[in-house]
Amino acid sequence: MNNNNRSQNRFLVNFKFQLKYAAIVASISSVVFGILGYKFYLSELGKQKLLQIQNPDVMALVQGQDHVTLYYLIGFFVLQILSIVFFGIMLTHRIAGPIFRVQKDLETAIETGEIPVIRPVRKNDEFKGFFDALHTFIEKFAKK
Repeated sequence: MNNNNRSQNRFLVNFKFQLKYAAIVASISSVVFGILGYKFYLSELGKQKLLQIQNPDVMALVQGQDHVTLYYLIGFFVLQILSIVFFGIMLTHRIAGPIFRVQKDLETAIETGEIPVIRPVRKNDEFKGFFDALHTFIEKFAKK
């Protein structure tokens, strides 16, 4: 019973599945962000060349702003990756969590020889129809 409660509190119940899809989404968005960020930074550098600033103090100020822009881009990139991985794991948990729970219930049923009780899925979990049908199926055949 303690092991079952512990598994309910984990968000990485199917490590390979969850991280694979979070990494795919993070990779695609990173490529898009990288391309757009690079183009934006080049645009900022292009503005500097367009102005052809002769005053060294003003030139240093503009270059400092370009570096600040680069730091902001890097910061937002890191924030984007972390948030995408976090939300990717949270969203895939809505799929992997119920499947993990049913798999453990079925493995226990195989070991004990007793028909498992499939509990209903949580409010935000996916595939509710499937798990409701599985629950009904098991209840129907448990009565026979």
